[in-house]
Amino acid sequence: MAIELAPQDLDLRNTHVMVLFANGLYVEALVESAKALEVAPEDEQED
Repeated sequence: MAIELAPQDLDLRNTHVMVLFANGLYVEALVESAKALEVAPEDEQED
């Protein structure tokens, strides 16, 4: 999976979350969204 090759790529992670959400995989989307926040620099995190 591309995220495994580029775990710090926030655009990639965001796209993955959107695909999960669009396919009704809401819990998985929330988990992946939390992972994205863990790797995001503080100045790119939104409250």
